Amino acid sequence: MAHDQIYRQLQVQLDRYPIGYPATKSGVEIDLLKYFFTPGEARIALCLSLRSIGADAIRKRLKNKFRIEFSHKEMTALLDGMFMKGVIRRSEGASSPRYGVAMLAIGMFEYHVDDLTPELVEMMHRYFDEAFGAEFFRSSLPQLRTSPHLAAILPEYIVDTYDNMRHFITHTKETLYVANCFGDIFSSPSPGQETRSRIPASGPRLCAASDGADPSCHPDYGPMGRRFGCLIETLGRK
Repeated sequence: MAHDQIYRQLQVQLDRYPIGYPATKSGVEIDLLKYFFTPGEARIALCLSLRSIGADAIRKRLKNKFRIEFSHKEMTALLDGMFMKGVIRRSEGASSPRYGVAMLAIGMFEYHVDDLTPELVEMMHRYFDEAFGAEFFRSSLPQLRTSPHLAAILPEYIVDTYDNMRHFITHTKETLYVANCFGDIFSSPSPGQETRSRIPASGPRLCAASDGADPSCHPDYGPMGRRFGCLIETLGRK
């Protein structure tokens, strides 16, 4: 099967998700897929869905769909490589990791927040103008929304003052970090003038960053520079 057909199949599959991936007359959506995926990786992505599944299930799909066989170890290595590359998702299952497809946004694009290239930004600008902008705002259901639970929620969390936040940062025992996030990248006058914001956050799973470890290589974090922004600064302590 020709490589372009593989990428077109992946485009059609991605277009079925809540935030679709529509085709354009220029074909820039295919150029983006070629930027993110090798032909072999595109075939693997065609065996994924929004529902995360294990490596063995993906192996079977790959064999049935494309007559391509890998051992469990080889399949896991390929999937982990794609995850670290920032083109698919990975979650920790009860016994082994599970993998799922990533949408363009919020997804693959955000995973590359710290390794943007002029080529990627230019293609994203074109795609946003030609089709993806309308698609992204088409749905009345936002990707990030309130999740209702049958439980009482105490109103203990408020918008804090600067002085209170300064006290928290000074006295917390948790590890604090700052993550890059896209700002007005699509409203910038031209590619190369994009802005990025920094989002403070905290969490015990990121404590290894304070001891000099490379967070992008830690199995719990994945590609921090491609998933939720690079761990660029440790502000707190254990």
